[in-house]
Amino acid sequence: MDISNATERRHSPEIVTHAQKHKQRNLEKPATDVQDEPATHKHIKKDTVEISERARLAQQSQGLLKEAEPGPQTDNILAQFNEMLRAQKEERKQFLTAEAEANGDDFLKKIVNGDYGFSKDDNESLKTILSDEQYAKLEHMYEKKLVKWEQEFEFLNSEYSKPGSAQNFIFNALVGKVENALDIAVELGNMVFDSRLIFTGAATIEEDTSGVKWLKNGGTGIRLDLNPDAIIITDPKEFEAFAANREAGRDLAKYIAENYFDDPEEAQAFMDKINKYIKNSELRDQGYTVWFAEMDPVKPQPPNKLQRWFMEKGYSFVGPRDSSFEERLKEFGEEYEAYHKKYGNIPFKFQKEPFTWEEIKEMECDPRYSMYSEKNKAWYADFFKRVASAQDIINNAKLITDFSSNEKWNVVMNLLK
Repeated sequence: MDISNATERRHSPEIVTHAQKHKQRNLEKPATDVQDEPATHKHIKKDTVEISERARLAQQSQGLLKEAEPGPQTDNILAQFNEMLRAQKEERKQFLTAEAEANGDDFLKKIVNGDYGFSKDDNESLKTILSDEQYAKLEHMYEKKLVKWEQEFEFLNSEYSKPGSAQNFIFNALVGKVENALDIAVELGNMVFDSRLIFTGAATIEEDTSGVKWLKNGGTGIRLDLNPDAIIITDPKEFEAFAANREAGRDLAKYIAENYFDDPEEAQAFMDKINKYIKNSELRDQGYTVWFAEMDPVKPQPPNKLQRWFMEKGYSFVGPRDSSFEERLKEFGEEYEAYHKKYGNIPFKFQKEPFTWEEIKEMECDPRYSMYSEKNKAWYADFFKRVASAQDIINNAKLITDFSSNEKWNVVMNLLK
């Protein structure tokens, strides 16, 4: 591959269309008048003066050559012009030679990164400066960079580019290291942390007075019409599949870290993040609220006193807050006050804030604090039962050592080949 033609693949229909739109937007911008300021020597760098002089000589030479009759004068101008170009080329070649000697392998990286700019004669010069092996390596580096550009462009136009997702992190970690970074990120990301909006445990679906459906899990609720991919999972077999895929994903991540990362620290950071996503997914199986891979898990709580009161009365706690809602709040306040008159003041230790999860549990199960202490005790008992059941499934999955029968594992391994 000739590196001077290495950008051919950048002119795909999608990239060309994007560039044309960008150009059109620039053309549509209103013109602004800019008053030229007189130049002074103190504002002009030395190399700028040299370049301007060369450009002036080139322009002058071309103009004279068009107007002049063939003869000695024209030949002399042409000779000067060609000598100037030759000197420029030789100066550039000497510069690149010195950089190659000073920087070793880093020289190739700097060429590809554009640290030295680019001249149309560089390709010819580099063929004489570099060995055949080095030049072949340079070609390969250019090819990898072009592939990376194409993958990044495709990723930015995909649904997986949103920050906080496992796919986003995995793609950015692997782009430039593997050929199918986006496909691998999608598959592996869903193995370590399923990207769907998943609720487990005691989640329910309720409809408010306006007909909008809400998915609720304790004190958390989301509108289903705005989150159509949200689902409730309670089937143990699905949790078993999640756990098996997580461990298969961990195995794949280890393989990638060992074989596709040159920097050990970068490889370890990659594994640390994958393990975090897996842990968050495990906690979600146990009933914690985790909406996306980077989110810190939120330990669930039973419906609070007000929510529980609405449920007991058959009222909807979600949806529009109209005048009837205010009336029900007043009704709740009266019942709440009457209830606590039987027990006297709430114990002092419950007066402070903020509360830990364990303190909230103690309060919710204490009749002196909650009108629904018995129901809350049952809720917590059910939560701990689900945690134990989910942990058993998680532990069993960790015993798996052979993932060759896992379909998702095989998909990613084939993409890595």
